[in-house]
Amino acid sequence: MPHLDGRDSALRAFGFPLYQAAWLTLVCLHSGVFIRRQFTEHHRCSTKTTHAFVHRLIDHGLAREKPLPGSATGLRYTHVHGRGLYRALGIEHGRRSRAVEEIVLFRRLLSLEYVLRQPALPWLATEAEKTTHFISLGFRRGFRRVPLPHRFYGPARRRSRRYFALDLPIAADDRSARFVYADPGRETASELRRWADEHRAFWTHLRHTGVTVHVAVITRTVAAQNRYSRLLATWLNAPSAQPLTPEEWETMAAIKAAILAADPAGFDRWGGGPHEAVRAWHERPPCFAAWCGPAASSSFTSSFTAARGSLAPEMIPAGRLGTAERTGGGAELPEAVSPVETLEPLTGRVGGS
Repeated sequence: MPHLDGRDSALRAFGFPLYQAAWLTLVCLHSGVFIRRQFTEHHRCSTKTTHAFVHRLIDHGLAREKPLPGSATGLRYTHVHGRGLYRALGIEHGRRSRAVEEIVLFRRLLSLEYVLRQPALPWLATEAEKTTHFISLGFRRGFRRVPLPHRFYGPARRRSRRYFALDLPIAADDRSARFVYADPGRETASELRRWADEHRAFWTHLRHTGVTVHVAVITRTVAAQNRYSRLLATWLNAPSAQPLTPEEWETMAAIKAAILAADPAGFDRWGGGPHEAVRAWHERPPCFAAWCGPAASSSFTSSFTAARGSLAPEMIPAGRLGTAERTGGGAELPEAVSPVETLEPLTGRVGGS
């Protein structure tokens, strides 16, 4: 995978052959977890080879296997927790090595699934890579501030800001950006809507810099895929009465971010309190009301995984992985994107709404 860019060499010092070192690098960067089927299909190897690899990780104290939640057939997943691996990759203080709850587990497994399906895309694996890329892109195109999506965690006096909080896959270059939402099995679309709401100002900013925004969703069931496809279709090329100037979107994004995050410092510029910020929010210009409508994406893709022994719930019948992909807003996406075609725009010019 091009985005690994030789980083897997750091893990060869542990005695792993090249393909295993590359796999571990991929898992440590994107998920921290995997299931055996993913390793077997990615390398087109035997289950015996996969079994030997997993048990080598366990025997060396680098991973542990646990039952996959909701599996009635005894399926298990592998959690790569060895701090030495993460330290060698320069991401020792990331969250991949920690145990996670069921929702986060399936989100990470599906995230890895999507990255495996699109190996040639320029994936930004860590929070630092994502923030560095988009801030640098904004500066190069004349923007002083970039409204990166974020959430605040912890008590008010020790509050920390985390960018791209759900830690979902993002692939981006100077022309296009693909944002992946992995649905871990939610019964409603509320999490997807909140995720989109947090990204809305940022997506609009990207479109104003000439970057195509593509939203992809991967689900565990075809029913969820159908539900999300209908929602995603309403987001395409959301109209905005007039393109916002850099100063306008900076101001409006700051108002919204302060309200959503309840950040006390963020209210200072409107008089020091949330009431003043709310008043400014309700007195926003008409063009901003339209801009805050449906997410400003240029195209979308939705897909689901329904292969037995994978991430689908037990009641879902077996099917061939990678089928049933839905697209909107442009030509149908190929199953794999070649390096030459990486993130080509799907819908022509993006700057207009």
